[in-house]
Amino acid sequence: MDHPNETPTVATISSLPNELLAAIAAAGREDRVQWALSHVSHRFQTVMVGTPELWAFVQVDFRSEGSVKILQLYLQRSQTCPISATLQHRSSLDQASEDLIVERLAQIIRHINRISWLRIEVGNLGAEFLLAPFRDLTALNLEHLEVVNLIRYQWGPIELFSCGAPGLRFLKLYHQKLQYPPPQWVASLTHLELRHHRRGIALDATLGQCSMLVHLFLDLSFTKLERRARLPFLKSLFLVVPWAEDDFDLLATVTVFDTPSLAECAIDGVHGDQIFDLLSATSPADVSFPALTAFSFVNTHTCPCERNMTFPDMASPPSFQLFPALSSLSLVNICFSANLLKGVAVPTSDAWPVLGTAALSPRVDAFEGVRDVVLDAMHAHRLHGLRFPTFRLSPAFLNFEDWQEHSIDVKSFEPADVIQFFRSC
Repeated sequence: MDHPNETPTVATISSLPNELLAAIAAAGREDRVQWALSHVSHRFQTVMVGTPELWAFVQVDFRSEGSVKILQLYLQRSQTCPISATLQHRSSLDQASEDLIVERLAQIIRHINRISWLRIEVGNLGAEFLLAPFRDLTALNLEHLEVVNLIRYQWGPIELFSCGAPGLRFLKLYHQKLQYPPPQWVASLTHLELRHHRRGIALDATLGQCSMLVHLFLDLSFTKLERRARLPFLKSLFLVVPWAEDDFDLLATVTVFDTPSLAECAIDGVHGDQIFDLLSATSPADVSFPALTAFSFVNTHTCPCERNMTFPDMASPPSFQLFPALSSLSLVNICFSANLLKGVAVPTSDAWPVLGTAALSPRVDAFEGVRDVVLDAMHAHRLHGLRFPTFRLSPAFLNFEDWQEHSIDVKSFEPADVIQFFRSC
């Protein structure tokens, strides 16, 4: 025991040897941090190897024998912990190689009831055999499943976990067709992402059974819903729509969803005139989004609209009738941004619907026009005694003007975060 008058010894990072600090720093740059740290020192090795939770994150490339051997070690050291597994295969194979991969895959299949998080990445033609072993399994503890097809070639749908996955809540498919009819376990999903999906009949059937969904990401570029989707608990909806179709009906696409709890919606592929028409639409008797507070519109493509078209006549302001609670509007790389913003954010009376927040990332050639509309909006809000919205601007647009000179308090936001969400797989 320390003497009462003595200052107790406190172990700090500064007390560690320089060589150990350097080794820890180097380990932090490794892909497999736990593997590297276990080689830093005998003490670290004892702690790392003896902590099963640190070995429960498995990533294996089945074309690599070394990767498979490390997988075996991780499975052993993780003991009975739930496993998060990323399975990869990206090379072309002959029949003998396929047999070897299936044999290696069996090592993880044996632990299927320990897997709670599973991502399968396939990167070569004919590699659907990597999914086949999961067809007739039961996955008792699986909560999160991603199937990512990196080659953009869509083979036929493959049934997964036909014997049940009662705990599955998260499903993401990328360039992978939905099974039809859908498996029973889709009824328990709360999070569904269908990216680059092209099978409409399965889509309607699946959403018809996903009544518990809270989050939905849906790519409608090559398909569409034929039936109304009743999703009573849905809170967030992300849509990708066909940006190059002249006759695309944004209003019909949005109102096909019956989502009384929806709070957030983001759509990629839309144009400024379509957005104005949507915000101006009158509400059919059976269509409303009473809880929607945040709408984001993005176009990750470059369109020639402002060269080839004129913005529709704004005889009256958008009523927000479909979206009575709307308070936040985001426009990222949207054509006609200045026209749209003028119709939405520049009041002409004290009865104007007022936004709380507007996030703007206009195209560079629209900076001046959007800047002028923001200044007009400030003067109009003051004239009519209305609360001025909070403007959040992309870094480039934020630096385009000295906003403080106009007594406008603006904040910064990063549009790349929004765009990346639509592009990621």
